[in-house]
Amino acid sequence: MGERILRMIVALFVGVYVARYLGPARFGLLSYAGSFVGLFGALATLGLDGIVVRELVKSPERRDELLGTAF
Repeated sequence: MGERILRMIVALFVGVYVARYLGPARFGLLSYAGSFVGLFGALATLGLDGIVVRELVKSPERRDELLGTAF
């Protein structure tokens, strides 16, 4: 729990520093890009875990190929 609190405090200070350094326009652009990465990253992994598990059960000999592709 202490580690989470410390991580949140550090993230707050780093975020404030980056926002002050970049200014409103460039920080907004950075946030916009980050939101796209988060949105499409979540969509890309949607249901992938279940598919990988199913394929691993069906063919365990392809384990390295399946895990590498999913990663």
